[in-house]
Amino acid sequence: MLAVLVFASAAFLLLPVSIVMGQNSAVNISSVTSAPAGNNVIVHLQGTISTANGSYLIFFNNDKANPAATNTSVGYTVNTVVGFSHLEPGNYTLTLQDVTFAQTNGTTIAESTMAFRVVAEGISAIPIAALMIMGVAVGISFLNMSLNRALITKMIGWHEYRSMQREMSEYNSQRMAAVRARDEKTLEKLKKKESQIQSMQSKMLKPQFILFGFSLVYFLIWPLLTGYFPVAVAYVPGFGPQPFFIWYLICSFFFGTVAGRVLGVTPIQ
Repeated sequence: MLAVLVFASAAFLLLPVSIVMGQNSAVNISSVTSAPAGNNVIVHLQGTISTANGSYLIFFNNDKANPAATNTSVGYTVNTVVGFSHLEPGNYTLTLQDVTFAQTNGTTIAESTMAFRVVAEGISAIPIAALMIMGVAVGISFLNMSLNRALITKMIGWHEYRSMQREMSEYNSQRMAAVRARDEKTLEKLKKKESQIQSMQSKMLKPQFILFGFSLVYFLIWPLLTGYFPVAVAYVPGFGPQPFFIWYLICSFFFGTVAGRVLGVTPIQ
């Protein structure tokens, strides 16, 4: 009988200790899903916390200073949505924190984090910044090529320039064919014309040097706009989110080629 009383007393004394030791955080996020990139992105989070009907916080990209949402669980279950006015395509995280458990036990580990991905879907998901930069690239490309053509007309003469383009294109084609065929006789004949071709190239490059000075102005303007555009403005499949300057270079190269073809400035192939 004495042994039973001793055992019962020990169990009663150890019960509070076992309860305290058993108060481990059991915060869990089971799923995070999101709408496509663009305006009004809705992120749906499901999970559980270790406190019944407890308060919880949700942090976006581990920004503890600015909670994205706060609410109370239903039992242990968390089932909520978090809205964002705009999210670019890319990888993000949501962190669920059991506020009641953290405050009661003086710990900051009562939380769980899960990554989710926002992807582009359809033309409506293209960020406005991407379209803005694309439009600027089109404008600058046609402006540059128009200015280039005006300089060519003034310094060389447009018809003479086109004639030199055709002559150089023919020379390069004949030289390539002779190299492939190992036609030494034709190569020797073409070599006599090499100085004439180099003189043409030098003459045709003069307008380009003047145009290069104007182009530097655009590159001085772009760094001033770095703070205006978001970190990523476009999503390129296979390469992921792209910053505004890289996206501008891609657009500039593409539309510069188009503008050169349209205005006849690009060398004849």
